[in-house]
Amino acid sequence: MGSSLQVVIAWRDITDSAGVPFIGHLAFGAEFLIKDTVFIRAGFASGYPSAGLGIKTKRSEFNFAWYSEEIGGGYLSQRDIRWMFQYQFHL
Repeated sequence: MGSSLQVVIAWRDITDSAGVPFIGHLAFGAEFLIKDTVFIRAGFASGYPSAGLGIKTKRSEFNFAWYSEEIGGGYLSQRDIRWMFQYQFHL
């Protein structure tokens, strides 16, 4: 059992078809795994932050996340905050 850190950086919409500022193209996130059981997640995409928590056992996994989607007509014009709960049971 160990701990690890994963980091991802992505450039989205490389052709700039959405016409958003530089920061709007960046997406990045990090996931810190503690003793192969607890996941702590944080990120940034489409101009908004995100965060999450996961707990994994031999038979199940629970994940919780908070993130935002842009639902307006322009960059950062109308933020929709969303919550995600997920439970998996492994046979």
